[in-house]
Amino acid sequence: MKTISTLLCFLVIFICCQPQPVQTTAEADNKAIQLILTETLTILSGEAGEQRNWEAFLSHFTNDAVIGSISKRDGKQIYHSNSVDSFVEQNGGYYETNDFFEVETGNSISVWNGIANAEQAYNIYTSKENMQAGKIELKGVNFYRLVNTGDEWKIQSIVFAQADEDNPIPSWLKK
Repeated sequence: MKTISTLLCFLVIFICCQPQPVQTTAEADNKAIQLILTETLTILSGEAGEQRNWEAFLSHFTNDAVIGSISKRDGKQIYHSNSVDSFVEQNGGYYETNDFFEVETGNSISVWNGIANAEQAYNIYTSKENMQAGKIELKGVNFYRLVNTGDEWKIQSIVFAQADEDNPIPSWLKK
């Protein structure tokens, strides 16, 4: 009996003293960046009349950050950008007065030396019913550039473009 209790005691000590997996810097960076990507879409998304947390949205960006888009007009690609403050000022009312749901459908994150690129495929729905029914209204990709400020990751820029027949969502971004 003493042998069994000694063995059990040894087993408990052995199990408890095993090194626990340590989260690597790369894992921590990816997790932090994924959280920012998720929170950005969560803040933008909601039902008409739902107040958005613009303070939290702005807190994810560097002071000099920009949000840009690529669109087509008369068959030509056009780039347009704003400061993040201007983006919120010009578009915040739309998000709060309309149903708008942007849902991530896949992403890719690469990090090197305090710089990160993240590509995030998304679907857009303009009603909760369409989202629940899977009736996608628009698809596209957000391209993020993030920087590590020493304390945290911040978005330095987002450029987004909508998918179409000529430019479908890249296969490497599909879940």
